[in-house]
This record gives sequence, C-alpha cells and structure tokens, in this order.
Amino acid sequence: MDKDRETMTEAEFAKAVGVSRVTLWRMRQRGQLPHYKLGRRILYGQRHVEEFLKAHECKTEVDEHS
Repeated sequence: MDKDRETMTEAEFAKAVGVSRVTLWRMRQRGQLPHYKLGRRILYGQRHVEEFLKAHECKTEVDEHS
C-alpha cells in the first residue's frame, strides 16, 4: 500500500483491517462501509481504515480484583 495515495484497493483494505473481502462485500451491501466505485473497481479512502477500526473497537472492563 502506497502511503502517498489517498485510496486503497479492496485487497489492501481487507489486509489493513484483518477481514476477508467477502466480509467487506457484505458490509457494503448493508450500507455499513463507505467506499468509492469506479466502474467495477472498489476503492476505499485511507481515512476509512481508522474509521472502521474505531467503529469496531471493543471496550473491555478491567477486573479490579486482579
């Protein structure tokens, strides 16, 4: 992935966030994942990686007895 580019391919995005391309497809179909479509090509903005990870962050509680 070229850090100077503003967009990344579906394969690059999937690798960056650790999910399959099928998962990305499902999320796009449900309207849960912003993307760009140029003809048949799907692209994602670099900022979408951070937004995706932040949206799926799990907050865990620390056990005070540990």
